[in-house]
Amino acid sequence: MDDVLNAADGVSAGVVARPDFGDFLNPVGVYHFECVRDGKVIWSENCPNTVTTEGKNAMLDKFLGLGAAYAAIAIGLHTTVGNASSTYATPSPQVESTAYSNGTRGVPSFSAASAGSKATSAAVAFSINGTATIAGAFMALGAAGVTTKSDTAATAILLSTGSFSGGSRSVISGDTLNVTYSLAL
Repeated sequence: MDDVLNAADGVSAGVVARPDFGDFLNPVGVYHFECVRDGKVIWSENCPNTVTTEGKNAMLDKFLGLGAAYAAIAIGLHTTVGNASSTYATPSPQVESTAYSNGTRGVPSFSAASAGSKATSAAVAFSINGTATIAGAFMALGAAGVTTKSDTAATAILLSTGSFSGGSRSVISGDTLNVTYSLAL
């Protein structure tokens, strides 16, 4: 019987390379909530947000198109969860809560941007005037009317929407819901 032995060696090598590196602009924001009852914080939560497609397009148009800035900015509370395709004119499935006694939506003030991030300089306080379930918050940009509760003017922009990770939160009359926001690029 003849035995045949065929020996073979093999070597292979590969390199995965990226010919260039680039910056990728991915806006990431966070809403921070504190619910205060009788002077005590009864719950708090950070909610990463979705910067809507409408919001991203507005940033690009205003920055690269050198368009005029918006006249007003407002934070509102919502009772259902929004998503990236939500718009200001048709916020579905997002529904605004009116369970606060403030005459208008909250108007945030911002500190100067630093290290690619911009944050509110103080909390926007919502005085809750009834029992309600809150799913999160949203931020809108537009004309002065954007601060009006339940306004859905077609010319305004839904910048972002953030929802609680564990589901909706309950509030009762007399609570104060403090909301801050930060956005990083």
